[in-house]
Amino acid sequence: PQRGVFQLLCANVGLNGLDQIQPLQFAIGKQPGKARMLRPNYRKSGNFGSISIGEQPGATNPSDYESVIVGTLDNMLKLESCRLLKVDCEGMELDVLKGAAEFIKTHKPFLYVENDRKEKSPALISFVLELGYEAYWHTPLLFRRDNFYENPEYVFEVERLASINMLAVPHGTKVINIDDKKITDPEDWWKD
Repeated sequence: PQRGVFQLLCANVGLNGLDQIQPLQFAIGKQPGKARMLRPNYRKSGNFGSISIGEQPGATNPSDYESVIVGTLDNMLKLESCRLLKVDCEGMELDVLKGAAEFIKTHKPFLYVENDRKEKSPALISFVLELGYEAYWHTPLLFRRDNFYENPEYVFEVERLASINMLAVPHGTKVINIDDKKITDPEDWWKD
């Protein structure tokens, strides 16, 4: 939903001739409406993908924000099929899934969902299990020494920093070699 990031996406789609892609500028949530989002300063270095919808600490001036449209996958996205739904939205994963409940029931896609906020994890896990899914922890490291470009530079402050995610598959789907990471209870929390 960030205007600057959306414009960059559109430019990349056009420059690369990706005419099968239709960019849409809106946030996804559990119900349609509008929300406020921090207007970042793209002239400064930063992780613009980590900005959440809503009020942000330290941003008190109304001009720090812009209004964004919020939709749900149930009312905004009409697809014939969907095999994978990836959700990574800075703590709003449950809201996105709630607004996609009918979409998920119709298409039964694999779900790849960020779950890195311990306080929000039980409700997120419960909802995924209630949808008829089996969930597994997936925690890829953010840096691998054997990376594609053979870049040896480790830029993170914490050693072995990982992204904490769940892979959820429709109940009964055979999954290979990850049964030891199966989530069986909403109170489960990822363990390294």
